[in-house]
Order: sequence, then structure tokens, then C-alpha cells
Amino acid sequence: NAYVLMMILTSIYAILCVKFFGSLGGDHTVYFGDFFGAMFTLWQIMTGDDWSQIVRDMFGPSGMPVGVALFFVSYQLLITFTMVNVVVCVLVDEFCGGADGASEETSNDFAPVYDAVVRFKDNNTSRLKSLLADSLACHDIDAFNDMMHQIWHSLCRFAEVADPDKIETAITYEELVTGLRELPYCPPVMFKWTDWVELVERNQLCNSQGLLTRDGFNDMVRLAIKSF
Repeated sequence: NAYVLMMILTSIYAILCVKFFGSLGGDHTVYFGDFFGAMFTLWQIMTGDDWSQIVRDMFGPSGMPVGVALFFVSYQLLITFTMVNVVVCVLVDEFCGGADGASEETSNDFAPVYDAVVRFKDNNTSRLKSLLADSLACHDIDAFNDMMHQIWHSLCRFAEVADPDKIETAITYEELVTGLRELPYCPPVMFKWTDWVELVERNQLCNSQGLLTRDGFNDMVRLAIKSF
């Protein structure tokens, strides 16, 4: 549409050029003697190719230098500085719009995971929110297990447990609170006694000594995710 509008305006100026300047004689007949010659000359003027000399040469023969100057300056302002920029803006907008559409189409593969994370961040008020939101970003069970493995190692390091990979390795409530608080989350994970009772003791995730093992910690996180 911008191209069509620019062509219509240029055609109007070309018709006026033939009427006003086509009978001046000399080179002006070549420039503005007919419609197609005037269109080509206006294209040359639009590109800025020696347009001022073409216009200056018509000041004397026309007898209206001010009118000639105003005519072609108005053409430059309307076409060169306005319509050409409109065409460029339309092209850039179409290009950017196509890129956004492609990005949205690509992101549809991850839409369920993304929607789940957004809903969780908006609706969940658990003190484990930071940890759980990060775990929801895992795209498969292997990624989730790797993440839980790394977090468990961090908890055991803060609790100064020698061998976190042993099945019988377990941590106390106090060690769990300290370890979760030291994880690099913002806001920090502030685990409370009520959380321990609700997630661990009520679901019997402790071992016989009342401690939380690695498997118990993984089950605790899964239960917290399901509760949301």
C-alpha cells in the first residue's frame, strides 16, 4: 500500500510537470516533455542525483523561480523524506513481525513446561517456591534427577557429610534448613518446622533415626510439586 501511494503521488507530480514545464524547450523537453520522461526525471530527483541543477536550470525559462523551487522542494519533502521512509518502516515492520512469528512457533514446543512454571510462580506461596520453580524447568526426568543429585550434594556439603552418594547417608532437620538457605536462590529457601512436619513426617520420609535420606529428599520435592 505504501508503494502504491508513493506511485500515485509521483504520478500526480509527473502530470503537473508535463503541464507546467514540458513546453519550456531545450533539455526541459527531454526531462518533462511526456509523462514517462517526467516520471523518470522525478525518480532521479527522488534519489538526489543532480536534482538541484535540473531545478535551477528552469528558474530563468519558467519566469517563476520561487514557484519552481517550492514545487520541487515540496516533492522532495513529501516523497523523498516522507514516503520513502514510510516504505522502509513498513518493510522493517514486516520483517520484524515475521521473525517474532517464527520465534513464537518455535517456542510452542516448550509451551507446557513454560506455562507450568508461570502458573507456579504466580500462584504458589510455598517457602520452597524458588527451588520448586527451578525443578519445574527440567524438561525430562533425567534432568530432574541430575538437579536433585546436585542439590543433595550441596546440602551434604553444608552439613559436612563425608559421603553423600551412600544410600544410608541422611541429614537432620537443622542441617536441611541450613543447606536450603545456603542454596543460590533469590529469594532464599526458608524451610520451617511446619514444612518438615507436613512434607517429611506426615509422609513418613524419615529413616528409623528420624533423618532425611537422599531418596526421602527427592520424594519431598516431588510431593511439594504435586501439592501445588
